[in-house]
Formats: sequence, C-alpha cells, structure tokens
Amino acid sequence: MNGIYKNKATSNLSSGFQYLLMDKNLKISLNVNDIFKTAGPRRNATVNNVLNKTVMYLDSRNLQFSVSYKFGNSKIRVQQRQTGNQEERRRTGN
Repeated sequence: MNGIYKNKATSNLSSGFQYLLMDKNLKISLNVNDIFKTAGPRRNATVNNVLNKTVMYLDSRNLQFSVSYKFGNSKIRVQQRQTGNQEERRRTGN
C-alpha cells in the first residue's frame, strides 16, 4: 500500500544463451529481457467508489545478439619466478 494506491506484484523473465566455437575462441550470445512484457508496475486505487487501475509499460523488452572472438596465441608459456627472500620463505614454510 502506497498512499491510496495498492501496488500489485510485478515480474520479469529474462533468458540468455551462449555458444562457444573454434576452441572457445568464438563466442556467440543471445539475450532476451522481459520476455512476457510484465516488468511495468501495476496498481489500483479506489477513490469515492471509483476504481482506478494503472498499468505502466516501461518498454524494457530487448533482444541482444553479440559475437566476440579472442585473438592471439593462447599457448604462450609463462615462466614462474620466485620472488622475495627464499630463506624467509623456507623459515615460514611457504
């Protein structure tokens, strides 16, 4: 209840899919928001025995399609280096 208005429940269903190709370097995504067009607020008010129903649609529905590709060499070897005082590491057991 908000003043004279009685707010109704709202809901929103969104979904997304992702597909990986070419050794997970190519990513294709599809996202859909507010599939059933239910995200807008709804409320009722009765003033002087007159029912006022309000349904707002905020146009939050959208469809997003994206494609991304990772460039570069993913097989680069990284050399692990020891940093810090080795004697102190041995003493503390790290």
